[in-house]
Parts: sequence; structure tokens; C-alpha cells
Amino acid sequence: MMKLSTHALTFGAVIFSASSSIAADFCSNFMNATLGVESSAAIVEAGKLAVDTSSPDYIAKLGDDAAKIKMTYFIGDEEVQHPTVIRFQKSSDTTTVSRRADSSVKLQAADLAGFEARYSTAAKDQCEMLQNVAIFRSPQGELKRLIFDKKYCDIVRGIIGTRGATPQGIKELGACTETLGDIQESFNKRREELQKDGIMMSDSATPMGNPFMSAEPQNAAGLALGLMSLCTPQGWDMFVANTRNQITRGVPAKDPAKTSK
Repeated sequence: MMKLSTHALTFGAVIFSASSSIAADFCSNFMNATLGVESSAAIVEAGKLAVDTSSPDYIAKLGDDAAKIKMTYFIGDEEVQHPTVIRFQKSSDTTTVSRRADSSVKLQAADLAGFEARYSTAAKDQCEMLQNVAIFRSPQGELKRLIFDKKYCDIVRGIIGTRGATPQGIKELGACTETLGDIQESFNKRREELQKDGIMMSDSATPMGNPFMSAEPQNAAGLALGLMSLCTPQGWDMFVANTRNQITRGVPAKDPAKTSK
């Protein structure tokens, strides 16, 4: 399975408004971080795609809004460089940034080829994420797997806000996260056990195989807890903290001696 050398944000949405160059730089950095773009050859800078033709990672410009550069990928334990297309597209109210392994690169079936994120940039110096997807490539074509969707998050936020409008409602939501936490804990513990046998835990709801499964294990409890943590009304700090703790239940603590190496 081919893995990108850097990871886009699993969940994320930001609104940053300020009439200053700091805000513009923040937006550019946020867009680069979302897609895992850390190249000297082409990055988003000052609200546009900046290309350095003198960089050793530069390959070619593809018009004013795209460039082909070398980016690092990992195939197993092997580190390789592949041509990758970085594209920056801006309209009157949105900006879309994407990175894709070039079509000439021979990927394994259903391998992760890149990311595509769309932001609301209608207001000056504002960058609110609207959607982010992971791009998989297979012999049948491209498949986009959702990472974040603002419209869906807004719906979830409304549901949580309505359910938790009273003290009793907040208590019931707490009981809900506790139950999901129990399920998530069993998932996390079993995942660690199966890893010893070289088996990846998955969220499959059917015994039949799914060729588009990614290498990242997920399950319904974890996804629900993640949404409840991310898509909460403002001022729900304690609820968010408690919910995030539920997600990591059952995950073994890392050995400091190993992580320091």
C-alpha cells in the first residue's frame, strides 16, 4: 500500500478573519497543511500557487494554476519520489487546492493518490474549510473518500445543540458518548490484538471484501465520537474534552523509550 509522506488533517475546519497579511499567511499555511504539501518547488503562498522553477523538485508548470513537482511517498519501508500535480483553483467565493500523483505513476489498486480540499474564501483573509476528500485511484477510475464536509458537520452541530439544550439533554448526550466509548474501547483493544497477527481492524459492515478500504482503521463508534467532538456548538469545551477522551479509550500508552528514538 502506498502511503503519502505527510498526512492531511483527518478532521478540520477553520474560520480566520482579520484584515492583515498574518491572516493571509495563516490561510496559505492551513491549505498546505490540509494537503500535506511541504515542498520548496510549489506551495500555496500569499493566496496563490507559488512555484520555484530553480528547486530540484520542480518538474514543470502546467499553466498559471498548477505545477508538476517531485514529492516523497512510502511504499512499505521504501521511500520513493513520484511526480505529483499541485493545482490551485480560485473562484469568486471558493478556493480549491489539490495534490495528485501524476497519472503516469503506476499505483497499486485503490492506493491513496492525493487529496482535494475546498475552502470558502469570499471574505477577505478568510479560509473556512468546506470539504476535504482523499483521492484513491484504481483500474476503474478515481474514488473520493470524504474526510470532512461542513454541510454534514453543521447538521450534526444542530442536532447536538438541540438535544443538549437542557441539563437533562446534556446528561443524555454524556450517556451516549459513554456507550460509544465502551464500543470504541473494545475496537481499540481488539485492533491491538489483531495487529500481532498481521490483520488490520476495519469498519466493514459486511463479511464481503471492499476493494476501496484505506489503510486507516475506523469504525462507526469512532467516527460518531469524532463528529460529536468536532461539530459541537461553541462553549461546549468540557463536552469536547470528554468526548475526545472516549476516542482513545483502550489505546495502549506509548513507551517513552521507543518514541524518543
